[in-house]
Amino acid sequence: MKSRFSRICAFVGVLVCFLIPASYCLLPAQTLTADTLAELRCANILILPPNSCEFDILLVNRSRPASQIPSGSGGVSWQYWANGTLYLTLRNIPRSLLQNARCELDSTALPRLPLPHIAGSERRAYEIKAQVQAAESRIAIAILGADSVQYSFVVPQGMERLLGRFRLQFSDSLRSPEQLRIEWTEPRERFQANAFKCATTLRAQGRIGNFELATHDNAEMITAYRTETPSIEPAPQLAVSTFAAEYVGDKRGRIFWRTSSERSGRRTNAGFIVLRSIISADSLIRFALDSASLLRLFNTRRFDTLAHFRSNPMLRLRGSRQGALYELPDSAPSRGNIYFYRLRSFDASASAARVLEASFLKDSAFMRVPNAVLKFAHAEPNPFAQNSTIRYELEDRARVSAEVIDATGRIITQLAENLEQARGVHTLALDASNIAVQGVLFLALRAIPVGDTAVERSETLLKLQRIR
Repeated sequence: MKSRFSRICAFVGVLVCFLIPASYCLLPAQTLTADTLAELRCANILILPPNSCEFDILLVNRSRPASQIPSGSGGVSWQYWANGTLYLTLRNIPRSLLQNARCELDSTALPRLPLPHIAGSERRAYEIKAQVQAAESRIAIAILGADSVQYSFVVPQGMERLLGRFRLQFSDSLRSPEQLRIEWTEPRERFQANAFKCATTLRAQGRIGNFELATHDNAEMITAYRTETPSIEPAPQLAVSTFAAEYVGDKRGRIFWRTSSERSGRRTNAGFIVLRSIISADSLIRFALDSASLLRLFNTRRFDTLAHFRSNPMLRLRGSRQGALYELPDSAPSRGNIYFYRLRSFDASASAARVLEASFLKDSAFMRVPNAVLKFAHAEPNPFAQNSTIRYELEDRARVSAEVIDATGRIITQLAENLEQARGVHTLALDASNIAVQGVLFLALRAIPVGDTAVERSETLLKLQRIR
């Protein structure tokens, strides 16, 4: 059965955060020893422009092992943490930003209740409640603990343990994030409470008189409170070293770029946007395909968004200090077009204090989708006596046919017929040992793209010279 002191601690732990008005005066914290038994730190405070902030609540066990406490000194050694009631005051921030602001638990090492606690049942884990009190510019945090030592959070002497990392979301953007400060609310005896759970029966001298703490009871302890100076997450930075586009076959393209360094910060909503403009094959007839003409085309085109990091997670900034490789596929509806691409970087959380800083060695690229699938073809050797090798390159996966014909157009031998081959360089062996014709021969080479509804056909006629 719980002691009256234990029940009071558990009850006050909830009321002090959410129900008790600011004018209500609480009893001073229980004093079990003149020594500080614990330290609570508000640490790793990180302001994330434009409108949020994160911070840790860390607990340090400052008590000494029982073997080092002199007999009769009144010293206490503890290792099971019971619960806490915490208040943090926000300085140098307009109260208007706290209206509709919220404070949420981001992560914790405490064992937590999977569901809200059922009244009257044994509490076997911790429940964390946080609330922004806009009128007082405060954050109230109540951490309700387990009922028994068995399920309590262990904090060894001298060890620091995370009670929770919290994320504070303001209702609007911070105009001066560098001025924000978070402090423990004063007077501490009135607002703060920090308790351990007794592992064995303990006789103690407290401010409310002599009392005996039984096993599993909660006992408030003298606690030191510290707060770190906040830091502002720096703006994301990146350096792009390469940006290129290449045709990979089957009317598909690959856009890729590499960063040499990245800094994305702790939480980021930044990444890349790829823009595209298509020059049709009909339009290209009016332009020569030299660099100056392509540049003029590029500078006068309207670009549309091809991909955005908000809808494509693979384009989000990864924060790799050594840089990373990014890739994006693209498809071509028809052949002969030129695809222009632009690469842009963007921070969706950009503000005066957080502007994405990016440098590009190259931020534009282009790719042409070939009109014909047969890029080149030639015979080696040529002239030849008995054998020659036909070498050719396909721009796409295609069905290849090859025939040797004489000067009258008569087919002498078939080297390939509807042979499906991948994009790349291929060879066909020509053995003329059984061919009686001497002198001039011709090789008719045809390639039809696989799965292309346009059924665009490429063909070439190679002149071969057979010698004795």
